Amino acid sequence: MPRAAAPHPSSLNPGNRVERDVCAPGLDQGARVRRSCALRFGAAAASITSHDGWHAAPGIPPVLDIGYSLSMATLSPRRMTDQVTRILRDRIVEGDLVPGTRIDVSLLAAELGISRTPVREAILQLETAGLVVRQPYRGTVVAGVDPNRLEEVTALRIDLEGRATLLGVPRLSEADIDRMTQLLDELESRRHDEDFSRGVFNELNRAFHGVVYAAADSPTLRRVIELLGAEADRMRLHFDVPAPLAETHHREILDACRRRDAEGAARSTRRHLLESYLAMRGGIPRIHGGLLVDVLRENEMEIPR
Repeated sequence: MPRAAAPHPSSLNPGNRVERDVCAPGLDQGARVRRSCALRFGAAAASITSHDGWHAAPGIPPVLDIGYSLSMATLSPRRMTDQVTRILRDRIVEGDLVPGTRIDVSLLAAELGISRTPVREAILQLETAGLVVRQPYRGTVVAGVDPNRLEEVTALRIDLEGRATLLGVPRLSEADIDRMTQLLDELESRRHDEDFSRGVFNELNRAFHGVVYAAADSPTLRRVIELLGAEADRMRLHFDVPAPLAETHHREILDACRRRDAEGAARSTRRHLLESYLAMRGGIPRIHGGLLVDVLRENEMEIPR
C-alpha cells in the first residue's frame, strides 16, 4: 500500500498546530478532530471510530494500518493503554516519529478523545522498551539509536524468544502452520519492494514469529517480547541486513515447526537473532563479555570472538 508523507515531528508540538486543517471548511466537528489526528499520528489513530460514530474525513490517505478499527471509548483501561502503545510504537519503529520528537501527553490524549492516564501508562511502557526517554525541560521524546544497547536487547530476545518458541511449537495448529507459510511466502515475494527494508520486513517478520509466540499462551511473555522486538526493529532501520540471511533462518524455523520440533525451532530462532545482531554490527564477530555472553553460554551457543 503506498505510504503518504509522514507528518513533521513538530506537529506533535501544541505550538505548531495546523489550525487550517483542523478547521477545514465543509467538515463537521468529528471529521475535523479526526483529520487533525490523522495529520499528526497517522490513519491508525484516525481510523478509530469514536462512541459518537465519527468517521475519517474523505481523502485522508492511510499512513499506518494496524488492521482493525476500535472505539477508544468502549475499551477497558488495559486495552486502551495497549492501543495507544501500539499506535506510538508503530510510528516510532517505522521512522515516522524520528529521534528527538517530543510526545505531548495532553495533546495526544485530546486527539484520541481519552484521558491522560492511559497515555502516560503507554509512554511508561515505551520508556521501559527504550523507545522514548525523558529529558529535562523537554519532557518525553523519541529515543535515538544506541548501538551499545543493541547487545543487551539481543541477549534478552535470544533468551525470551527461545523460551516462547519452546512453549509455542507443541501447541501450533495446522492453521498456524498455514499462516506461517503464507507469511514467509509473502516475505520472500516482496523482498524487492521499495519499502521492504523500511517497514514491510519488520511487519511480516513480527507476524511470522508472532504466530509461535501467540501459541505459547503467555500474554506477559509475549508483551515483553513485542516491546523488545519493537526496539530492535527501530534499530534495524538504520542497518542494511541482507534479506537472504533471514530467509534461511525462517525456512529452518518453519520446517522445525512443521515437525513440531520445539528444540530445533528454538535453536534456529536463537541463531537467527544472533546472526541478525552480528549483521547490524557490521559482521564484526567480537563479543567480549556481559549479558549476551552469559545467554549464549546458557544456551550452548558458539560465542564469536
